[in-house]
Amino acid sequence: MHLGWSIMIYGISLSIILSTIILVTLYYNPRLLLQSYPAGIQKVVAEKTKYEKMQTKFVGIFFMLFLIGIPVVSTLLMKQSYGGEISFLVAFINMFGIITVFNVVDWLIIDLLLICSLTPKFVIIKGTEGMSEYKNHFHHFKGFVIGICLSLVTSLVLATVISLL
Repeated sequence: MHLGWSIMIYGISLSIILSTIILVTLYYNPRLLLQSYPAGIQKVVAEKTKYEKMQTKFVGIFFMLFLIGIPVVSTLLMKQSYGGEISFLVAFINMFGIITVFNVVDWLIIDLLLICSLTPKFVIIKGTEGMSEYKNHFHHFKGFVIGICLSLVTSLVLATVISLL
């Protein structure tokens, strides 16, 4: 598969899957994603219960399996289609590109459109209604930049492993 198509197909697939996980989690209990909320909101709400912490770990593991798994599987399939060899650069660009598509979708659609602009009731944690922190665009931009940095490191490591296998 061509590199550009791989990034788009798998990036969109990853975005749909991870966005669904995020939205279902928010709808079920937004406190499970408390660590992703601005500090002002985190200060106002009670600490997560033990049960919420366990649920957060479960969601996090499930999320990470897709976040890492889809780019790795895509790159391994690409390597196979290239006759069993893939350069580090192609492996890196493929994985980083796929994760970046999700990062952009998460930032623009979930963070800026849904949370900052529309702010539906299901994203609001009880006791924080009306807080201006929900409109904190800079918080979400910082999250986007952190996501890019983490995906750079992850993609570098995984591309190295895959290109050497």
